[in-house]
Amino acid sequence: MHESQPPIKFHIRDDKIIVFEFFAMDHHAGELFRKLVRTDAENVPDKLRVIYDFSQSPAPTPEFIRIQADLYNTFPHPPDEKSAYVTGEDNSEDWVRIVRSYFDARDTMEIFTTREEAVTWLLE
Repeated sequence: MHESQPPIKFHIRDDKIIVFEFFAMDHHAGELFRKLVRTDAENVPDKLRVIYDFSQSPAPTPEFIRIQADLYNTFPHPPDEKSAYVTGEDNSEDWVRIVRSYFDARDTMEIFTTREEAVTWLLE
């Protein structure tokens, strides 16, 4: 990650899919992610589609996992929620499964190597 590049990029696509693109998964990135999520936690739609793109990031630190688990377990989950994790071809999906093991799953989740595959699945 370049010094000037933020550890997370966030945007909402025209099709309403929320995209979090991570370039780091350390304590700092976790705290930024917490701020982003909490900012709009009261406006969660009934149908939520999210991409977590970790394809440009190294594996998560224990602090990041703790923050992510805390957020997920306290977040107001809508009845129709799908989360797509993009690991890329060079990253192992094992650490996604490790991170998810800290969650009390309340969504439908899949792991993909490309964002295009993730979008197709989320729009089904």
